[in-house]
Amino acid sequence: MRLVSTFLVTPGLAVASSILFQGGTIIAFDKKTEGLQVIRGGSVLVTDDRITTVAGPGTKISVKNDTEVVDITGKILAPGQINTHFHGWQTAFKTLGSNTSLVEYFSRYGEFAGR
Repeated sequence: MRLVSTFLVTPGLAVASSILFQGGTIIAFDKKTEGLQVIRGGSVLVTDDRITTVAGPGTKISVKNDTEVVDITGKILAPGQINTHFHGWQTAFKTLGSNTSLVEYFSRYGEFAGR
């Protein structure tokens, strides 16, 4: 899985090669069940730009000395999911009314358009 980083890299500053997000609620894809798994108090280790470990509470994760640790207690992390809120049915129509207001969109393309 790839992680799209939201961290700003500034030239001349040292950047950790690994980041450990720990203590939050992790929503991850489970390959065994092909469904979502909710892990409360979980951790996610990102090395370079790759998710390398997703673990539950109490699991010991081996990290390097330069690993940045981020406490995400009380937060939700969905690793590998780029867009966690979308409407799949709109994908085919995403450019149909891109320059219209909401009222214009429904009057032109809505269920009762042209009636």
